[in-house]
Amino acid sequence: SHSSTMSPLLILLLLPSLSLCSIEEEEKAIALHEPLEEFHAKMSQLDREIEDSGKLTVDDERAKMLKERLEAFAHLSKTDNVTKTNILDVNVHSGLLNDLYEGDVLLTKEQLDALAVSSNSSSRARRQAWKPKRFPSNIWGANKPIPVSIDPAYPRGDIQVLRDGMKFWNDNTCVRFAEGATGTNNVKFIYGNGCYSWIGMIGNEQQVSIGSGCGTVGIVTHELGHTIGLYHTQSRYDRDQNVIVNTANIKNGTAHNFDKETADNTDNYGIPYEYGSNMHYDPFGFAKDPKQPTLVATNKEFQFSMSGDLPTFYDVLLVNKYYNCFEANCKGVSVSCQNNGVQDVKNCRACRCPTGYTGNNCEKVDPSFEVIPAKEGARVSKDISAGNGKWETATTVSNKKYVIQAPAGKIIELIFTGVSAVVTSSDCSYGGIQIWKNKDTRMNGLRACRKEELAQYYLSDSERVFIRIWNKYAYTNATFTYRAY
Repeated sequence: SHSSTMSPLLILLLLPSLSLCSIEEEEKAIALHEPLEEFHAKMSQLDREIEDSGKLTVDDERAKMLKERLEAFAHLSKTDNVTKTNILDVNVHSGLLNDLYEGDVLLTKEQLDALAVSSNSSSRARRQAWKPKRFPSNIWGANKPIPVSIDPAYPRGDIQVLRDGMKFWNDNTCVRFAEGATGTNNVKFIYGNGCYSWIGMIGNEQQVSIGSGCGTVGIVTHELGHTIGLYHTQSRYDRDQNVIVNTANIKNGTAHNFDKETADNTDNYGIPYEYGSNMHYDPFGFAKDPKQPTLVATNKEFQFSMSGDLPTFYDVLLVNKYYNCFEANCKGVSVSCQNNGVQDVKNCRACRCPTGYTGNNCEKVDPSFEVIPAKEGARVSKDISAGNGKWETATTVSNKKYVIQAPAGKIIELIFTGVSAVVTSSDCSYGGIQIWKNKDTRMNGLRACRKEELAQYYLSDSERVFIRIWNKYAYTNATFTYRAY
């Protein structure tokens, strides 16, 4: 069945402004929301509040859109060759569906108590995005080592992915996960029963579980994103402008996982809503019928592009704004960035570039993208592929990248006539293609691992289209026609 990949960020919503509990309470909180009965009771209460308030009810216009989209996607939902590869599926299989908030989150006693505040109350504090002037002790701090240990019982052959996940955040932000460092407040990786973590710094030792089925860099960066203080994208207060919740397909007793924030207690730091964020649910989370989505994109091009395999340009920018990395690292240093690049907090006199661009100031096209010249006139056909052809999961992902380049002042017409991966999943983790057809490439691109997931044709808004094709099982093939327009 077509399943969910959760690679769920606020764009990530951020943690509420809550004070630390006592040491005694913190030690108790290391267990799964002790007591579990209280957690279940609070979730049931929140379900009732959501139902009574009508927060998930859609108006007639959105109901019509939802019906049309579900009918349009029906032929796709019946495809059998779809593998489950995401956090939600792992945790459902592990029997944790009802014991974790939003699928993979542990709550402290204080966070749990905050859920009791009425959904209609403007004083509700949970999952609030921290305002810079109000940063409490729940934030680790810019450039401050976050002590990390790995449980001695953790399988040795699986440890590298933990280090790769930490390295991503360390290399791209001023957050510093420091394996071997010591401190009262620290993080411990365990090989638990599923994938889950706490939100922000809760005090004392806090565990991050990367258990069986969780061992991908994308899942590790996602769970560490929670540890940094990030929440799920689809909980943003502007969620309803971007997705419609298909309430008829939500499993009974799980509506609380689709709650959202209000504008008065959330700060998105000016980051736009991004379907492809590493912290966004895939469209099938908490579904009664796993062949039907629970989240439907208002921008239908992105229906099959929800969630991302790694933190995106905007995910990284959010963390750097959230942790005030630009001020902490680059105060008094300026740099001029082209093509929507931003200052690199790890090298303040250089820019961090979005997809397709490189150079100190993001002034040139990344040479790792093979150039495909486009001319006006007849359409030209192109076949591309990735993978080693072996019917086994590869240890590394095979990647190929292309840029279709039209003459200055022209745009590109692009028609996909075929896309296929041997193994498909809702996040295309075993193989797929991604397309950046807009001049602004900061947003994660459109993604597909089946032709049916793409529109009939695309027109770019500039003279370039960037394409990535990848595979880690057998092969991925794509065929398209293109021309300058």
